[in-house]
Amino acid sequence: MRSGSPAGYTIVVYFFVITVVLAFLSFASPVTFGAVREIPQSPLWGDPVVVDEVSPVVRIPSCVIDSERIAHVLYCDKSNGYTDIFYVTVKDRTVSEPQNLTGYPSLKESVMACMDSAENVYAAFLDNRNGRWQVFLLEVNTKNIVQITDTDTHKEDVSMTMHDDTVMITWTEVDNGVPQIFMAFYDSHNTSVTNISREYPSTKSSIYCDDEKIHAVFLEKRVYDHVIYMQMTLSGEQIMIVDLGECIHLDPVLLGIFNGPQFAVGEIISFVWSDSSTGSQNLYYAEMTESGFTNPQRLTDYPIGAWSWMPTLAMCEGTTHIIYVNNAYGHRLFYSQVGQDYEELGTITSERERATAPFLMCDDRGYLHCVYLQFTGDTFHLVYRNTYPHEEVESPFSERFKASSITYVYSFVLSFLFSFPLAAKSNFLGICVVVAGFAAFRFLNLQKYFAPYKKSEYALLGLYLVVLSILRGPIEYSFLNLVAYETLFVGYGFLVSATASLIFKYLLRERFDSEVRILLSCLIFLYSITFFLVLPVIPYM
Repeated sequence: MRSGSPAGYTIVVYFFVITVVLAFLSFASPVTFGAVREIPQSPLWGDPVVVDEVSPVVRIPSCVIDSERIAHVLYCDKSNGYTDIFYVTVKDRTVSEPQNLTGYPSLKESVMACMDSAENVYAAFLDNRNGRWQVFLLEVNTKNIVQITDTDTHKEDVSMTMHDDTVMITWTEVDNGVPQIFMAFYDSHNTSVTNISREYPSTKSSIYCDDEKIHAVFLEKRVYDHVIYMQMTLSGEQIMIVDLGECIHLDPVLLGIFNGPQFAVGEIISFVWSDSSTGSQNLYYAEMTESGFTNPQRLTDYPIGAWSWMPTLAMCEGTTHIIYVNNAYGHRLFYSQVGQDYEELGTITSERERATAPFLMCDDRGYLHCVYLQFTGDTFHLVYRNTYPHEEVESPFSERFKASSITYVYSFVLSFLFSFPLAAKSNFLGICVVVAGFAAFRFLNLQKYFAPYKKSEYALLGLYLVVLSILRGPIEYSFLNLVAYETLFVGYGFLVSATASLIFKYLLRERFDSEVRILLSCLIFLYSITFFLVLPVIPYM
């Protein structure tokens, strides 16, 4: 080592100091780095309330709201090796203790909640006691259970509504090998059951009753599934049946769960279902107005491989509110409205929250309520949110300073580590050129031709930096986040990185041979520009 040349550990310190300065120049850049394609957070929805930790199985919960704004939540969860129906209430973000309503040994599925005029809560569900799946009705307050069916056939997909304290339940039942939709009327005195299907296999029913009619939507299998809407009198006599169009859906195993077409009744009747006819799973919408039915229109338009499914909707003051699951941005719940036009309002879930199986409803004041499953790996939580007015709480300066400091630190650390492999990946061709130049100078003794000229190393380094900038691969880090860089910021980054490379070359002085100094300075440039561009993206991961 020549006199005045830095030691090895000093060179490492130089590299680290240069990296810290680059981080400061990147964070404090006089130009905006660009835009990260973020999903907007819907401002309507309040913070999540964790209701309970549940078993890692995708089951859609159910919920009703009483006049005192108390949310009554019903859901399935495992207990002592069996699946039971659990019940909790949520009032002012306070959650009651989960109550097991069915503490006997059998499996239960497909729970649906409803409330009568006296605000008594009911639950319809499937139960396989005695080895046969049957439909049961449970009154939550008294825990009184009524068996609705008594057949040996398979059943699934329960839906329930009420009118004048008469409970109406639909479900899918396999009759002579063909799935059919059955409907039961229960009024505390007797139960009557009728088959409302036509001659085609039918599944995935949903039901609602207003003051005049019973409305039902289900899938009918005719080569492809067709979305069928049916109107009936309050006694169950058919008034109208309409084919809304084909519905091609993916395997339920791939989707996690497929809840069939959904609808909401108000001034108009809105229908929403998921369909994969374009290669991706998108939402389709149709409505019934006074002038008739509209043709189905596609609401979402995602590329192949992205899914929008499990829609749930509610009608409030003539506006249809929709929440659905989308995996294009990591299993998030998206919220949208259909009024005069379709409007995407962002996600109701937070940036790192993963969610599925939503259930949406609207109370008599026009506020929305949603229960869904939140998951991380195999840990599932039942979560409740609503759109009650809420004030934004501003954090104290100390907390905001602490949070921003943590953000800067972890951004620096992750960028510092990520930039090594990213620099090699994005600059592979440039690195090959630099190494080839190093080999030529070392083995062909080319440095003797440049030695007589002062500052020739800086000229060669400058030429290398121009070549490396041209040969660099596309500036694209979509696996970290979808970001569009500003041209000025990229140019600023190249200028700062080139300056860092020249300073590093100067600090090496006479340490190493000239070709080694140029090689190291080039590598510093490649690392610096990668680090500079990655750093502002990390906080958005």
